[in-house]
Amino acid sequence: MRRLVAYILLAALTVSVHAQQRTGPTEKKEPEARKVELPQTEEAQNPQLPKIELPEFVITGIVSLSAPDVYKLGVAERPRVADVRGYHVMGSRERVTVELENRQKESLLSSSSILSGQAMASLGSYFTPRAELWLGQALPTYDYLVSVGYHRTKGYVDHSDRSGGHLGVSGGMLFESGAFEGYRLGGNVSYGSEGYRFYGSPSPATRREITNYRLGLSLSQEQLTEFSLTPNLDYSYFQVDDSAAKTLQQKATLGLNAELPLSSVTLVGNVSYTNATLSGAHSGHLTLFQLRVGTSRYWWNNLFLQGAASAYSVKGMSNQRFSRIYPDVAIGYRVGGAHLASVSYSGRVGFHELEGSVQANPYLSAGSAFWHSDVNRRLTAAIESDWSGSVKTLLSASNERVDLYAMPFDPLNAGIWQFAYTGATFWKYQAEGFAKLTPNDYVSGKVAVNSTKNDASDRAVPYVPKYEAGGSYTHWFPFGVSFTPNVSYYGVRESSLAALAELPGFLLVGLRIEYEPLPSLNIFVDAQNIANEKYEIWKGYQAPPLMVTGGLSYRW
Repeated sequence: MRRLVAYILLAALTVSVHAQQRTGPTEKKEPEARKVELPQTEEAQNPQLPKIELPEFVITGIVSLSAPDVYKLGVAERPRVADVRGYHVMGSRERVTVELENRQKESLLSSSSILSGQAMASLGSYFTPRAELWLGQALPTYDYLVSVGYHRTKGYVDHSDRSGGHLGVSGGMLFESGAFEGYRLGGNVSYGSEGYRFYGSPSPATRREITNYRLGLSLSQEQLTEFSLTPNLDYSYFQVDDSAAKTLQQKATLGLNAELPLSSVTLVGNVSYTNATLSGAHSGHLTLFQLRVGTSRYWWNNLFLQGAASAYSVKGMSNQRFSRIYPDVAIGYRVGGAHLASVSYSGRVGFHELEGSVQANPYLSAGSAFWHSDVNRRLTAAIESDWSGSVKTLLSASNERVDLYAMPFDPLNAGIWQFAYTGATFWKYQAEGFAKLTPNDYVSGKVAVNSTKNDASDRAVPYVPKYEAGGSYTHWFPFGVSFTPNVSYYGVRESSLAALAELPGFLLVGLRIEYEPLPSLNIFVDAQNIANEKYEIWKGYQAPPLMVTGGLSYRW
């Protein structure tokens, strides 16, 4: 499994909706970024869109809801579950699709001397061509993967055109002798570029060009030993060019992970240091030091315990500096063999910087100041149930306190946003599950209720929905066709700290049909927002109408 890590090459959307911590006096050259008492400007966007990402992902920090054993289909057969953030945010990539593509890349490289690959091409409404190609090979001592892709859209309203592409190479080499015998040296390098306009702005001619380079290195043990050390290095170059001004961020992270198996538990530790430097139209220096030491789960009959402690030290803009030490503990009890009840308590520090912020908020000003969040309380209770081996459910409730929380807002009503900072409290109640009803029928779903409050106005946190829900059903026909309808609901949202405006909820319906005339060939048609509902995810920015995409992929 470790070998596969190097293959997951992404121009990944680092969705980061992290808040920021209290700050000191504002420096002379920093843009306006202060703790908000009660700003009277309306919000324009928030990346906290609903996540409907079943199956196979960790839902809470305590338990994970994985697919039933009976559901172990090939990559191309797995259903694609609706995700509002991906399908309905112009130019973004749906996380479920990205995950499937990762699995496709992994499946390409079963050990073979033959060059493997996959090609995918699609064309959708409003002239949205997209093409991707993967080529790779895996041998006992080395492996590599080349990835290239391009996408474009003419847009569904004026000035919403968008285009971009990426190129990347990843691979690794296994040392069979010498001081590093049994270790694998892995690396990846990638380049990505994308351009789009601020179509919701009164000045839509403003065009943003993004350039992103990334370089990564890692050294991992392929052979199990009593003690393992895994160093890694990641470097990224991220430039934002808004027609007349440029801001460049160079970020480097150096980390070291360690594992020490004992008789009944495994001690796990990691330490990392991140340094991000901004220059150009906006300048700043951001750092994060993190040290974590903990254990795997320790089981005593039906009871498990797990504990860790994390230390953080960060530096943000406007003279923000602070250090924290937080516990991360969990306790759980298995009831009747089919149910696992658990409770966890933790805290953390969120690192906030240009790359992640712009990818999550595509119309955010590159001149925003970045402060770091202090999540000083996250309490979660959950009950995971395995009813029959093919039906699983998870009920959870969580409470989180964030100081400071970053909320995008538009101080000049110009469509290019800054950050407002204030404390916030979040409650979330969630129920989700999936089932393999028959060998050819699979269903998954989620419903969630959110209760939030920001310190500035004692109102709800802008752009977080009160209710979210989604689900998907897939049926496989014996002649190679799969039929997957999906539905997503996104509830009412306030759109300003002062509750000056409110965005209504919306319901989205989609359908995906796939046909496999050959084991290596997949033909698909994907339709989203079938009802052609008019809605806004962010105030003032029209979301996509009915979008239909057709395409095919071929593996060899």
